[in-house]
Amino acid sequence: MTVASSILEVLGTVSFPQGYGPEWGSGGVYGLKYHKGVLYFTLAFEARAYFIRGKSRGVTVYDYTLLGKEASGGDTYNASTAVDDVIFFGGWAHAPPTIRRNGRRRELDFTNKYSHIHAYNIKEDKVTLLWKESIHHPRHWAGEVSEIIYDPLKDVLYAARGDGHDMLGVYEVDMQGRAVQVSPNPVLKGAVHLDHACFTLHGPGEWKPFRGYTCIEMGTGKTLTLTVDPDRVPSPDGEGVEKPRVGSTVSAYTKLYTMARGGVFVGDPTSGDDPVFYRILDFYPSHYGPLRVNTITPLAAPLTVWNNMSHATVVGTDEVSGEMQVESRRVLAPSLLVSLEGPQPRIVAPLGVRATSLESLGDSIIIGYSTSPNLERYDSTRLDAGIRGLAALSLDMVATAGGAEIVIRPPPSTAREGRVFGGIPLAGYKRPRAYFKTVNGAKVRVYTYNIGDPPGGAEVDDYTLSQGSNWIDLSAHGWGIVSFKILSGRVGRVAFTLD
Repeated sequence: MTVASSILEVLGTVSFPQGYGPEWGSGGVYGLKYHKGVLYFTLAFEARAYFIRGKSRGVTVYDYTLLGKEASGGDTYNASTAVDDVIFFGGWAHAPPTIRRNGRRRELDFTNKYSHIHAYNIKEDKVTLLWKESIHHPRHWAGEVSEIIYDPLKDVLYAARGDGHDMLGVYEVDMQGRAVQVSPNPVLKGAVHLDHACFTLHGPGEWKPFRGYTCIEMGTGKTLTLTVDPDRVPSPDGEGVEKPRVGSTVSAYTKLYTMARGGVFVGDPTSGDDPVFYRILDFYPSHYGPLRVNTITPLAAPLTVWNNMSHATVVGTDEVSGEMQVESRRVLAPSLLVSLEGPQPRIVAPLGVRATSLESLGDSIIIGYSTSPNLERYDSTRLDAGIRGLAALSLDMVATAGGAEIVIRPPPSTAREGRVFGGIPLAGYKRPRAYFKTVNGAKVRVYTYNIGDPPGGAEVDDYTLSQGSNWIDLSAHGWGIVSFKILSGRVGRVAFTLD
């Protein structure tokens, strides 16, 4: 029996059906953290924190009652860390939640929404509330806690807060629960890089695109900020990226890897140098990307998931463009577990609707998931809309897998003349092919590159396509990642088959 299987056997279930959790659509399993024999996670939107303590000690469940009665929410960004005998977990919660109705539109009232950091003492099997904050507004809320980083030199926590309307930035929280803003820049995710806690700037702009970093020097608290224009960021294929909403970030290979819709930003913000953008599975205007999920390094290489439906719109919203709302409901590919090893990423396995959290447990990988996306403002439901659960993969499978048959069908508007798209990792595939259906013929440029290649350093090949259906054999490009640009002509449909 694997380590993961023994832990899940103690839990007694691997899935959670729809339960009371008023919010926007579905939450998921978040914050997975395995520390000193205890597996922690929060089930959102039901605001229940689980601590699986082994066969002899059982399972402890905390229902966020320290914030108030009938809490919902919990965490939707994987804000957790462990220090000595304590697991810290943060996020947000409604206590209690209230929904306003207007025909088909149902809107959540945020008056009772709190941002929080809790602490679970493993030895005492006890949860305490370290810090909470609310602005008590019906439509706005205080910045959620979306990342927690521990500074061992000052014995404080740094909390990232970018999702919200007030109380945003990096906050230093001491062990007595005193919180002080150390940077006003809205930030979403972060990681320890060298001797800094580096956080990704969150917006401004529609869908809050990546804008750079704020880094806090451990021990001194000194801050530095590096701003980036995603439209002008250098890349091997020579183009920027549209609306790169930020996922997680992780330090590896002496660089900071920041996952975003459209690809990965790689660089060292502490040096002041701009990052380089590497296009990976970029199919704008689709939301498809490494969003609402964390990154782990079980084999010393970043491992994360490109989700096919992390966010979607059903009724409609006044906060996202109509084109992105329509495309949010299109299933263009399975969610993909991707390993960013060496210079060439590798697709490890296809998954379902979306993964929400990852953790490594000895010989296994635990994946938290949901069968439904996080929805938009007017899509509020009284029950969580998805089935949430846990699944385990062996570490051997993660190390050796690759080449599973996959079909990708981007939205028709992806392949517009002049736009670069794609970024498909070809490692492990023997017969990768691209399909283009043209109106009157077209000319397509294929860029081939690896992570680490310099700006403009991609290998370039041009293909002339005839009217109607065309297939391009990509096996000659199998040493790298491939992206595409329509140089001329009109393309009606694009598809990729990887086998």
